[in-house]
Amino acid sequence: GGKAAPACGFAIGVERIVLLMKEYQFVAPARPTDAYIVHVGGGTAAQALRLAESLRDAGLIVLMHAGGGNIKTQMKKADASGARFAIIIGPEELAAGEVSLKPLREADAQVRVAPARVAGIIQQRA
Repeated sequence: GGKAAPACGFAIGVERIVLLMKEYQFVAPARPTDAYIVHVGGGTAAQALRLAESLRDAGLIVLMHAGGGNIKTQMKKADASGARFAIIIGPEELAAGEVSLKPLREADAQVRVAPARVAGIIQQRA
């Protein structure tokens, strides 16, 4: 009954896959988060999204801050995430066409670099 309504569906058997994973005690290998992107100010969210995408394309595990908060709040979340680096994009970095790269697990100094160099720097310090 009733009017025809266009629709589509699919099934992939997720339940069966989960049962097999449990049976074979499959555990996905955990890799630490490589970078957490902190962004504050107008226009920085778009730059952060572009950078996150390019870093993920390079094989890095990247988290990006979602929601509000000042730099201090976001840096606390970056540290709590376990990420090895914080990538900071603020109004100054945006105007200069750079990002600040801050190691969170080492005593190295924070540096400002071109976004295109970030993946290489993080991969070198793996």
